[in-house]
Amino acid sequence: MLYVLAKHFPDRAKQLTPRAIDNIAGSLAKGYYNTHSSAMTILALDASGRVNATSIDKLAITEWRAGVTPKDISTAQSALMRSGAWSADATRVEFGNHSGAPAWWSVVQSGYDRKASDKAIREGLEIVREYTDRNGKPLTGITVGDEVEVHLKIRTTNNASAADLAIVDLLPGGFDPVDPPPPSGDAGENPDHPASVAVASLSTWHPEHTDQREDRMVLYGTVTPAAREFVYRIRATNAGRYVVPPAYGESMYDRRIKAQSTGGATLTVQPAHRAES
Repeated sequence: MLYVLAKHFPDRAKQLTPRAIDNIAGSLAKGYYNTHSSAMTILALDASGRVNATSIDKLAITEWRAGVTPKDISTAQSALMRSGAWSADATRVEFGNHSGAPAWWSVVQSGYDRKASDKAIREGLEIVREYTDRNGKPLTGITVGDEVEVHLKIRTTNNASAADLAIVDLLPGGFDPVDPPPPSGDAGENPDHPASVAVASLSTWHPEHTDQREDRMVLYGTVTPAAREFVYRIRATNAGRYVVPPAYGESMYDRRIKAQSTGGATLTVQPAHRAES
């Protein structure tokens, strides 16, 4: 409706109070969006911003650093937005608005956490991950070349099934995924039924799609309140001590549903023993 008003009835759009935009921004802040609603929201906000455009020269992003005079690090990206990037040395960042009109801000970051989270997240979904040897027993030691079984246990926590979930399990450093054995018979000629990366004899959860990458396992499917398990194997390829990142998952269309396993543990891989001649 905001898009229609701004696009075809600009005079009426100018009469809207800031609360109308706050209602949209509030939903975004809580994560209530998906790919479709995000596109519609961008169209609406863009159209509204052009109708109610003010001087963006009165907006600023000020960075503070120890021993350095604070400065505005923002530049105009369009007639509607200013943006800027601050350094890792910043001790404070302030978003300033001296235009007399409402303004909103957002922050985007990328990369990996320096310290793996040791707290689990359970919001409608729960993920538990365990590492065992190939016999399903707790690990007592890992040597380069050893295969380790990864057990992902997944369930919903609200007594209802959840479809269209994406589960991502990052591999620890020093490990590579074990490729599945080649399919036998006609299965290898049918692209609609590729070989599964799961250990079929141990897995009780069968996702609709699996994407095995060099540094992670990505699974898509439906999860039920009854705990199910997906098991796959990784191989130690380098000696060292590696921090275990958390596994995480979320609904692709209802961002209120999400989970993260605990992380921060370590796996130590010993060098392979050289055979004596």
